[in-house]
Amino acid sequence: MKAKFIGLIVVFFVISAIAFTFLSKADENDFDVVCSSFKELSKEGDVDALSHEERVAYITQKLDQKLTSDGNAYAAWMATSFAVEGQRYMLFKMAADSTGYESWSCEEMRSLIEPSSE
Repeated sequence: MKAKFIGLIVVFFVISAIAFTFLSKADENDFDVVCSSFKELSKEGDVDALSHEERVAYITQKLDQKLTSDGNAYAAWMATSFAVEGQRYMLFKMAADSTGYESWSCEEMRSLIEPSSE
């Protein structure tokens, strides 16, 4: 009886840990995934030496692994990554706003996608 009770407690804690992990991941939306990809890029050794095209290729490769191509953030990235310089971040931010993420922002994206950082 005691062993059964301990087994149930262990199962409860395992299920709780799995649920917590799942719920924690659910807080990260696709736009946050784009931002985290820019955070990864910002930690690369010589990111300043990369051209805009190389940065786009890096981010697109990351997003191909992490997002589905029919998601809002992925579509927004594909549509804005080669937009007019100075408007890329603003357009991507507008896409986030229009899909319900009005408070979304990403300083790493802003600093790496616009011409002032190149």
